[in-house]
Amino acid sequence: MGCTASVATRSTHGNKVVPDSGIVRRNSSRSDAESTAECVAKVPLSAVSYLGLCTSKSDQAASSPKPRLKVMRVRSKSGADDKEQQTIEKTSVEDPDLTMQGNESPKGSRKDSLEAPQPSGPSTSDLITGGSSSKDLLANADTQKVALPTIPLPGAADSPTAGAGATAMPLSPHPASTGLSGSNEAAAEETAMEQLPPPASDPLAVTRLGITLSGLRKLYDALRDRFGPQRLWSMSTEELARAWVAETTAGQRCRLLEAAGIVDACDVAPPVYFISHSWQNRAALLFESVLGHYLLGSGDASADAGITARKDGLTAVWIDLLAVNQHEGTEERRLDLAAVQDVVRACSGGTIAITDLAAGVNPASRAWILYEWATALATHGLDALHIQLDPYERSSIIRGLDIRQASCNNIADKAMIQAAIAASYGSPEAFNTQLRLQLLLQPLSYREDLRRRAAPPPAAAASSHRLGMSLPPSAVPPSPTTRVTSTCWDFSPVSSWLDAGEQGSRVLCLLGGSGEGKSTLCAALCDPEVGPLRAVDGGSGRVVCAHHFVRFGDRRRQEPLRIIKSLAYQLAERLPLLSNYVLQLDAAEVAQLPTDGSAAFEELMLKPLSAGLGTAQVVIIIDGLDEADPPTPLGQAPPPPLLLPPSPRRLPAPLLSSDAAAALLLSPSARGSRVHLPPPTSPSTAQNGALAVAGAAAVSLPVCGNKVVQLLAKQLRSLPTFVRFVVSTDPGAMGGHVRAALDRAFADCSGVSYMTPQQLRCRPRPPLPAMTDNDDCSFDTAAAVSPGRGGGGAAAAGNSGVLLYHTVMNECLGGVAAAAAAATAKPPPAAKPVLPPLAAATVADLHAAYSQLFSAGISRLGKSDQEAVRALLEVLLAAQEPLPVTLLAAMGLAGALRLLPGYRVLIAGPISGGDGDSDGDGGDADEDYHGGAGRPGDGLNTARSVFSSPERRHTVRILHKSLADWLADPRVSGPLLATSPARGHARLAHYLFTQVVAAASYSAPPPGSVSQLQLPNSPRAAATCRTPSPYALTYLVRHLVAGGDRESLDALLQHYGFLAAVLSRGLGHSLLRDMLSLPGPTPLVCDMLRWLAEQQAVLVGTLTGEDVLGNLLQHCPVGSVAFQAAQQHILAEAAAAGRPGWRLRHGLGLPRNWPALRGMLEGHSRVVMAVTWSPDGRTLATGSGDATVRLWEAASGECIATLEGHISDVQAVAWSPSGGALASGGNDGNVKLWDMATGDCVATLMLSQPGEEVRSVAWSCDGRALASGSNMGEVRVWDAASGECVLALEGHVDAVLSVAWSPRGGILASGGEDETVRLWHPASGQCTSTMLGHAGCVRKVAWNPDGRTLASGSDDATIRLWDTSSGDCTSTLEGHSWPVTCVCWSPDGRDLVSGSTDQTIRIWDAGTGVCLGGLEEFSYSVSWSPDGRTLASGGSIDPSVRLWDVAATIGAAEETGGSGGAQQGHSDIVNSVAWTPDGKTLASGSDDRTIRLWDATTGECTSTLEGPLDRVFAVAWSPDGRTLASGSRDMGVRLWNAKSGGCTSVFKGHLDTVYSVAWGPDGTALASGSGDKTIRLWNATSGQCMATLEGHQDTVWSVAWSPDGKTLASGSIDATVRLWDSEAARCTAKMDGHSSEVRSVAWCPDGTTLASGSIDMTIRLWDTSRGNCAAVLRGHCGCVFSVAFSPDGRTLASGGRDKNVRLWDVSTGGELITVLQGHPDDVNSVAWSPDGRSLASGSDDETIRVYVREG
Repeated sequence: MGCTASVATRSTHGNKVVPDSGIVRRNSSRSDAESTAECVAKVPLSAVSYLGLCTSKSDQAASSPKPRLKVMRVRSKSGADDKEQQTIEKTSVEDPDLTMQGNESPKGSRKDSLEAPQPSGPSTSDLITGGSSSKDLLANADTQKVALPTIPLPGAADSPTAGAGATAMPLSPHPASTGLSGSNEAAAEETAMEQLPPPASDPLAVTRLGITLSGLRKLYDALRDRFGPQRLWSMSTEELARAWVAETTAGQRCRLLEAAGIVDACDVAPPVYFISHSWQNRAALLFESVLGHYLLGSGDASADAGITARKDGLTAVWIDLLAVNQHEGTEERRLDLAAVQDVVRACSGGTIAITDLAAGVNPASRAWILYEWATALATHGLDALHIQLDPYERSSIIRGLDIRQASCNNIADKAMIQAAIAASYGSPEAFNTQLRLQLLLQPLSYREDLRRRAAPPPAAAASSHRLGMSLPPSAVPPSPTTRVTSTCWDFSPVSSWLDAGEQGSRVLCLLGGSGEGKSTLCAALCDPEVGPLRAVDGGSGRVVCAHHFVRFGDRRRQEPLRIIKSLAYQLAERLPLLSNYVLQLDAAEVAQLPTDGSAAFEELMLKPLSAGLGTAQVVIIIDGLDEADPPTPLGQAPPPPLLLPPSPRRLPAPLLSSDAAAALLLSPSARGSRVHLPPPTSPSTAQNGALAVAGAAAVSLPVCGNKVVQLLAKQLRSLPTFVRFVVSTDPGAMGGHVRAALDRAFADCSGVSYMTPQQLRCRPRPPLPAMTDNDDCSFDTAAAVSPGRGGGGAAAAGNSGVLLYHTVMNECLGGVAAAAAAATAKPPPAAKPVLPPLAAATVADLHAAYSQLFSAGISRLGKSDQEAVRALLEVLLAAQEPLPVTLLAAMGLAGALRLLPGYRVLIAGPISGGDGDSDGDGGDADEDYHGGAGRPGDGLNTARSVFSSPERRHTVRILHKSLADWLADPRVSGPLLATSPARGHARLAHYLFTQVVAAASYSAPPPGSVSQLQLPNSPRAAATCRTPSPYALTYLVRHLVAGGDRESLDALLQHYGFLAAVLSRGLGHSLLRDMLSLPGPTPLVCDMLRWLAEQQAVLVGTLTGEDVLGNLLQHCPVGSVAFQAAQQHILAEAAAAGRPGWRLRHGLGLPRNWPALRGMLEGHSRVVMAVTWSPDGRTLATGSGDATVRLWEAASGECIATLEGHISDVQAVAWSPSGGALASGGNDGNVKLWDMATGDCVATLMLSQPGEEVRSVAWSCDGRALASGSNMGEVRVWDAASGECVLALEGHVDAVLSVAWSPRGGILASGGEDETVRLWHPASGQCTSTMLGHAGCVRKVAWNPDGRTLASGSDDATIRLWDTSSGDCTSTLEGHSWPVTCVCWSPDGRDLVSGSTDQTIRIWDAGTGVCLGGLEEFSYSVSWSPDGRTLASGGSIDPSVRLWDVAATIGAAEETGGSGGAQQGHSDIVNSVAWTPDGKTLASGSDDRTIRLWDATTGECTSTLEGPLDRVFAVAWSPDGRTLASGSRDMGVRLWNAKSGGCTSVFKGHLDTVYSVAWGPDGTALASGSGDKTIRLWNATSGQCMATLEGHQDTVWSVAWSPDGKTLASGSIDATVRLWDSEAARCTAKMDGHSSEVRSVAWCPDGTTLASGSIDMTIRLWDTSRGNCAAVLRGHCGCVFSVAFSPDGRTLASGGRDKNVRLWDVSTGGELITVLQGHPDDVNSVAWSPDGRSLASGSDDETIRVYVREG
């Protein structure tokens, strides 16, 4: 997504930027009007430098046309006489208000619309002749007492052109970064001017020349056809402009987009995005980036099926290459270049920055590009710059970013740019700092949350008109100068809280229900001018404030990492020392911080603030904790209807359940909590409890599901005490646990104070105000806050209702009277005929208002419009982030925006409603209300400060969670709407999936193109520029699953490039979660789940689809659907490329089915002592010797929380029956109770005796009691609600190792070191039965789910089953050979699992006592998942938790005796493979000291050759195929009879390991190479050594005979290849070239070429007749261990450390043909079958793969 902008606050003195906490900025006491009065002559800059975009070619510069003079009269602020000044102007008309200073030459290159100012001193003649050098401009800027140079903001209404020359304003950082704006000041002066007639050409024509994405695709395809992909990828944009654009338009001398026959007229549209790029970038990258990286999710597409297609406006982009006239001397060209900034402003979607660092072009080193970025940020705000970078690219840009050092073709241009930026940011250093911070931290934008508006949006009039109503006078929007002051705040309590400082409570919590004004109140608190945190005392702030607004419809706002970075960004802006510290961090490391936020918090906030880089007081405001509550999981039933009767006391739902532990978890903590104000008890609050229904207790809360509360309670609270917090939340958040969670978190640091919006609201004054975005309340906070300390804090009597209801009734329905009148005239189907007074509004009334609004609006639409509105609402409900209007337009839905009831009040979006802001407006609702000559929405309104400039919203979202909940529940919203989020998911999924498929259809850059270059220190190779949009990567699978589209999901999972992009961004956990929520998964989904669960950690660094495909082939069983699908994908790609395809025919030694091990959970640092599943099976809890308890998400394997508090080994963990609490016991003698909603420790139950250790804990079936067993022989029973010990059961004479409650209730079982099992009746405290039989201590007892049978495991290596009614042992399960440490029943009670110190886990049939399957694993604890499919075990020698597939465990035992379905194969590294001459048998030699013979047809192992062997390094067949030779570490060469398998001869003579053997062509001679540096030639018949060849200086790795048998080749560690005359036994040639050892040599069948593979990662082809190197083949990413020629000599196969087999076309000089993936480890040997259709490879992975060619 786009990166965000820097921030500054605005001075009350005007548009200047005031210093922010020490960041040096220029501050002036004069207003802009006073500065304007001093402006002087203006000179033009040549347009050529813009065209070149920072190129270094000075010959592109051209002199500007002769300037013209005009007279500007400026009336001073004091009313003095007008001052006449002469200005220089080009033939285009300049804006009279442009503030200028400095001196520059009229010649040179620059963008004409960006003019350098002149000082007031020089005369006109001096200016014309260039009396002062332009390079002195920067020096003069600080010494001349004149107005600072500024960046012109186009669109001044009083400008005759309102474009090419517009009012100059400082490039002030947009208020978006903080969302804060000052009040709009009235103009202090009047201006008048005498001006020349405007030019004949339209100076703003270029602002409307965008090209649609479909047009850009067609144009790109045409260019690829014309130039070819290879040449196009090698061309720069500048070269393309010369070679094609200028040539194509030469006849008409026009813009390309206006040239006939080039671009269809329907593909030219007003642009939404401005494309910023360097002309030194590759041209193809420009097209690919725009079409792929950024706008894939906004591409033009046909409307969805079932919805009438409508012209919603197409997504268009502005590219100078296409829109600017490229012909020097033309009027159009001059105007085009003068209007570039107008284009930036017109592009409401922002600026897309295209980078090409791989080609050596750093955009941060180009002054014009930085200027474009700065203009976009100043015009459109923090999120206006869209730039996608990998961590290393980001680091490179940040390091190189310095506006002072940025290159520019013309010195005048650079001086103007630097002066303008200095005028806006105070100094170039301040600009550098802010942009570096922005690129480093990528903060979120909060401008919508903190916007101020001076009038309600025009939606009021529009909505009432659509409803057929007339607005009453009280509902008519006020005039532009009216400030709405109907509601104001009394901040006295907040100010008192601030004044208390560290002596007061640490947290101020604003508690309020839906629609009660929490968010507006938080926005008001942030206001720098009237809020309580405002700057006072001469401009110095009382506090430093940072803020975050959580939003239910934007998942980014709920990510801890994004929150921390955004807060750190705001604090760094205000704290110079913090800024310096942050900017010293490594940008690449910051970009790769884990998403859980823990590391980011420590590095970006905790360390610097703790080191004293902070200030006296920092306040962090976090609004909407309740909006971070996770939604209902996919596939789970929704909660009960919203309008069921509320609970009588508005108590959290768990209190209504039978789990008594909830009472302890939810009780407000008294430890340090300061409740200065009572909790909300107003009638509206009570009635807002509709969500807390009686049946809510049945819906389990996600474990630690609210990540924002987790962040606040676990991390932010640990900041220094001068950091305080203001938070807002609904009291029902986290199932009602939120208040208790805050109390507990801050109990030891001054506690929490509670307030309500009602208590801070003053008496209202009509009329009711406008609604601010993202909020639950309706009033203008900028004008309606009261900074005073008096007035009382209680809510006014008539002001305690749901204020959102007020907004709906007044702004959407035109007031109560109008609504009632409309209802009387024609009652809508679901309308409420009688509405309550505004003062008594409740949530139920709000829902009724929704019903009336939507019923009235929908019923008046035609059927097709109704369907369009319904589809749009469904898509917005399904959206996981605000959706770009361009995406909705591409889906054919943007036209329905203007039909939405409550649009721009309840649903945020652009004012233009359905055109994607293609008119360049996209402003806020107040846009139409500002005066000016320009028509509303045309972008030509009166020029204002950038702080009050219209917001460029280009996204759409539902503002209020109450509306989303109402729409999503048809039981409440009624049948007329009948919106279905599932249909919205399906619609979004269909569109995004289509875009992903379309992206995949584009080919990657040609091999060897510049795009294959890597950035220095970057692991990323730009293999392709076409990647799905970030939204698609994050949420497409979720939409497919929620929409139930299994077919498309299967297809998507075979787009390996998509998977690579997802996994490389660390989204593997999210992908797994989404896939696991699919009910009834397909076989492919099941396979992919197994594969991803195991490999996602490895794939985080995945770069390409080939990497993903290779990993899948390596780790999926050959019989799996996923493996077969990957094979088909490979064959299809080969067929499409017109080359033969290769598939795996046999995997010798490979498993055909999935193994039992599903995955490993890693995180503990010491052995895991206890594991247990949550009742719903979603979470696994583990206790470890590292004194921590960890909670794991079972679906993804992600550790979601680490519970710290024990000081010694955690021996036991147990879930409460409801899953809302967890108990843990440790060797520290404590039992701790943890709230699973927050992860907080809510109670510590301490044992009484010193040295007592807790060995076991267990909950009663009703959750009211907890039992614990200790090493002192006692069983204690605790009251879960009070935490008191109610019973101490004595009877065991030694340690109690295990306790368990009967599922039927009332009975407690225990087992101990006294070798007994005891049953207890807790009500009486009596031991009812003592069961004897074990001959060792009883370590575990477990009840069968039916409550009738008890199992016990003992040190006597047995498991006993007991009939608890009689106390008899009914069965003894024997099989373990060492103590049984754990037992657990399956959920159905039919099977039993046990773990033992004999390093096995066994599954037993409880009825028959038969062992059904086993696993080789040591375990202290084992637990069966509630669904019966998975076992979890802990206790291995490593500190991991293992998850096992039960079916695979049992199936493996039934089929192959526990081998997981694997074929019989080697048990160690395979070093060598060789085919028989007839191709029917394959031999392999291994480190397992065996040689195996395989049937090449069936893949079965037919024979295993064993003997007094050591590691076998080489095997080779005799030419007749009857004898096999082998070389091994025992220094001998052995001959084997192929039929009998016996060893017939052993040749002795070598003094070291024999690494290679080779038969002579006639079969009479055998050569062997050894570690003794020699080669020996043997008589194969007699076994005599005929010759010893000496010459190599080190080990001889490989030997090979020439086809004619006259020459022997050898390769050695000495990095040489030698040729030997076999008859003369002498070296005939020594070939040098490799830089490291030569591991393999092979002859071409024609005997003219020899290939050698080396550790230096290259293959060399040698001309043996001349002894020179003919070619060097590069492509392997590791050592090359083996090479082999195909029988026809045209193809060379090679294998090596990069785990791949590569095929090279020798006939073309060694071009890489294909890469065969599959081995997960080094490939040591490759061998061709005699017919050349099959290829075998042996690997360190202990397997042999046989590939077969098809086609």
